[in-house]
Amino acid sequence: MQQEHQEEQERQRTFIQQDLHNQMQRKIMARYQEENQWFAYKLREVGIQHVEEYDLGPENLDVFGPALITALKSRLREEFTPLVEQAWQKVLTFTFHHMRIGMDAHVAYHRRARRLSSGSYCSIEAGETNGACTIQ
Repeated sequence: MQQEHQEEQERQRTFIQQDLHNQMQRKIMARYQEENQWFAYKLREVGIQHVEEYDLGPENLDVFGPALITALKSRLREEFTPLVEQAWQKVLTFTFHHMRIGMDAHVAYHRRARRLSSGSYCSIEAGETNGACTIQ
């Protein structure tokens, strides 16, 4: 009887510990997602800045990534392990994805604004609707 009582207490203790651990994991994941979203937003702003200040387009990111990897390989030599390369690839993929979103949105916004201000606008050409062209 005493043995069964101790076993039950141990099961309850284990359950409580697992529950606390799960709660902590959920809090950590929620915080991680918040930080990820904030960082993604900031990278989109950086993408917009690169278009505005340096007149760079999304295609420049396709060149910069491989160039950076090549420079890191050259500089780090044997320290540039496959694991390090994989980590850098993940960082660059995330970074360039969100910068590209900002760049594309900025370019599309200004392209549409130019069309609207020209007095001639075609929603079909803009890919926005299946509507008809209007000329003012």
